[in-house]
Amino acid sequence: MSPIKITIIYDNNPYLTELKHGWGFSCLVEFANKKIIFDTGGDKSAFFHNIQKLGINLDAITDIVFSHQHWDHTAGFSDVIEGLNSTCEIYVPFKFDSRLLDQIPKDRSLNFVKDIIEIDSQIFLMTLKGKFCDLQECSYV
Repeated sequence: MSPIKITIIYDNNPYLTELKHGWGFSCLVEFANKKIIFDTGGDKSAFFHNIQKLGINLDAITDIVFSHQHWDHTAGFSDVIEGLNSTCEIYVPFKFDSRLLDQIPKDRSLNFVKDIIEIDSQIFLMTLKGKFCDLQECSYV
């Protein structure tokens, strides 16, 4: 079994002074042959600053997962998607803001997560409902 590596790209903990922080969350999950960005945080410029500081090549990302549509998880939505390679798979919860979906180019691979979906051997996304998500569906790796 391959080791899993999770790199925090953006969150509200100022533990690394060379990285920008703020409300929201983003991380890179590396497992087997997958490089998955999970959310993009709450500040577009901070997200891109941290990507550069961490040496993350957006062109090497295989998948991007948005947990839910709140601003603190979707900063720079269209800019991030534009920066990804054309084969990168995009995953969003089944109920996702149409204004964000309209920003995804039609030639991109968009996948809706309704229940549990396998994106690779031993990597699954699942959808939860509850108060945390304001009764919206949320996706998790």
